[in-house]
Amino acid sequence: MQSDATVPTVKDRIVQQAVRLVIEPIFEHEFAEASYGFHPGRGCHDALREVDRLVKAGYVHVVDADLEAYFNSIPHEALMARIEARISDGRVLNPMLRGWFGYFKQAHPATFSALDGFIRRRLRSMLLKQKKKSHFGIGTLISKTWPNAYFADLGLFTLKTAWASARQSRSG
Repeated sequence: MQSDATVPTVKDRIVQQAVRLVIEPIFEHEFAEASYGFHPGRGCHDALREVDRLVKAGYVHVVDADLEAYFNSIPHEALMARIEARISDGRVLNPMLRGWFGYFKQAHPATFSALDGFIRRRLRSMLLKQKKKSHFGIGTLISKTWPNAYFADLGLFTLKTAWASARQSRSG
């Protein structure tokens, strides 16, 4: 029997779907027109119809690419910065973390530690902004004001802990 850490619950799926419905229109227009994998309303049958149309138009080559383990190579800090530039509501990022972990739980473990650190730094920055203070020049003071334990006490979902829990449930 699998633990709850490895099987997304119905509630998780509902939250993931709700988040997708909110953020998809923000990013969808940036997807490549030739992509059929992530465009809403498109699927494999649409891709096959397009291939058929192109073959009938005289094209002779079809390229299908699926990059194995691509998630491990994504520059996550840059990705999160681009997401945050378009989505300012921090409440959207915690359900997203659970969804991302469920989908990418096979990534290299160091990925999760790096992302957890980035997320806490971003949360600290948001807390400073709420207090209308600049974080310029205060360095480690911000980490002392809101240490990792502060976020843990609030129940912040951590990718590293989720990975360790999933690994434990598979081996134990």
